[in-house]
Amino acid sequence: MPLQQGQVLAIAVLSNGAVERELLDVDPDLSIESILAAERALASLLNDSTLHSPPMPSPTGDAATDALVNAAHVALHRRAEHADPLYVGGASRIAQEQDAFATTRTAATLLELLEQQVVVVSLVRDLLESGVTVSIGAEHSIDELRDCSLVLAPYRIEGEVAGTVGVLGPTRMDYQHALAAVATVSQQLGSLLSK
Repeated sequence: MPLQQGQVLAIAVLSNGAVERELLDVDPDLSIESILAAERALASLLNDSTLHSPPMPSPTGDAATDALVNAAHVALHRRAEHADPLYVGGASRIAQEQDAFATTRTAATLLELLEQQVVVVSLVRDLLESGVTVSIGAEHSIDELRDCSLVLAPYRIEGEVAGTVGVLGPTRMDYQHALAAVATVSQQLGSLLSK
């Protein structure tokens, strides 16, 4: 997608709903035809592959198009390697906690949402940036989580925030216990990783 002369925005929408974007500096004289040809080549190249191990691009026959395809390929691959990982543990407990979650459909919806890592990572990032460590029900922006609460605690390595520990549960969870648990785990994790 051309933005202004000399810049192109490469966007990859992944199967898990994640959107990877990379701003590329290009030759200011690059034609719209070359940009569109690069877009088609990248779409064909990345379809049914991962950004972590994408196949190598094949030459298109146009040097300008090939240069843009290669630049976007490298940039998106590099971005994927440095993406924020999301580790989900205990997801099977959601299915077991039918008293806490209203229906089997609610549990299935939560599990599907957890598979869309970008949604959860974005929510956690938004909450932490606004200084929130507990978000109950409709307080967060994701409609599918209106029956859930999220308790978060960032952990630090050598004084710098390095990640977040959190508990996702029903709105009627034991908040005192959840707050103590995430605080303890984040503190111990930070200590272990700082050694």
